[in-house]
Amino acid sequence: MGTTNEIRIGIIGAGANMRERHLPAFQQLPGVKVAGVVNRSATSGQKIATEFGIPTVYPTVEALLADDKIDAIVIG
Repeated sequence: MGTTNEIRIGIIGAGANMRERHLPAFQQLPGVKVAGVVNRSATSGQKIATEFGIPTVYPTVEALLADDKIDAIVIG
């Protein structure tokens, strides 16, 4: 984990259940930040990132998994 107490989550797959339930719930948790997303396409990933204020869109699952700034992964 980084130098803060914040848990940085990476999202793999952002379908309807993730968008309607999980992402809004994660955003309400203190100390939790949804820091990145990878989706079926870069376009759909960017759409989710814009909608939910997610700062990073990864081009591949492997790129997300390799980022040492991500503390936890949620598979949607």
